[in-house]
Amino acid sequence: MANEIQVYDLFLCEARLSIPSLAWDGRTGPGRKTLDRFASLETPNTLLAWHRWLVAQKYDGSTVRKTGRPPTACEIKRFILKLARENRTWGYTLIQGALANLRHEVRRGTIANVLKAAGMEPAPERRQGMTWKGFLRTHWEVLAATDFFKVELWTGRGLVRYHVYFVIQLATREVHIAGLVPGPNEAWMKQAARNLIDPVAGFLRGTRWLVRDRASLF
Repeated sequence: MANEIQVYDLFLCEARLSIPSLAWDGRTGPGRKTLDRFASLETPNTLLAWHRWLVAQKYDGSTVRKTGRPPTACEIKRFILKLARENRTWGYTLIQGALANLRHEVRRGTIANVLKAAGMEPAPERRQGMTWKGFLRTHWEVLAATDFFKVELWTGRGLVRYHVYFVIQLATREVHIAGLVPGPNEAWMKQAARNLIDPVAGFLRGTRWLVRDRASLF
C-alpha cells in the first residue's frame, strides 16, 4: 500500500507540473504512450484504474442524495407514449382513462409532462401535424443531431471536467467533434456554429435540420 501511495504522488506531480500533460486518447483516458513512462513503477492499466477511481470519487454524490417523489415508472411512460402515438385524437383525459383500465392510476399533469418531454404536442396539434417517425423518415438524409458529453482531463490544476461538443450526421453516422472547452458560453457556441455551417468546409453544409435538446446553451 505504501508503494501505491508513493507512485500516486509521483503521478500527481507529473500532472501538476505538466511535463508533459497526460494526453487523452478519446477512449480509455490518459494516453497509453504517456503512461508507459511510468511502467517501471506501475503498469499503465494500474494508472488508468487509479484515474477512473479518482473521477468516480470526485463526482460521488451518494452522501448527499435527497429523497423525493419517485420518477414515473418507465413502463407507464411507454404506455402513455404508445397510446398517444396510436390514438392521435386522444387528449390527456382519454389516455388517463385507458391507463385506468389497465389498473394504472396516473394524473393528467403527469401525462402532459411525459408527452411534453417526448416532444409530443397536445391532441389538437398532434392530430394535425406529422408524426415524429414520419418526420425522421422524410428528412433522414438532411438531418443531424448535436449534444455535449463530458471527459475528465489531467491538467496543472489537477482533474478538470471538459465539455466536448459533437455533431452526428444521422444518415451516415459520421461524428464530428466541434470543440472542447471547460466552460462553454454564448460566444463560444456562436463561433462553433459558424464553423459548422461554413459554406466551404462546414460539417453541416447541406444539412437542413439539427436535432438538439432544450439546454440553455443552444
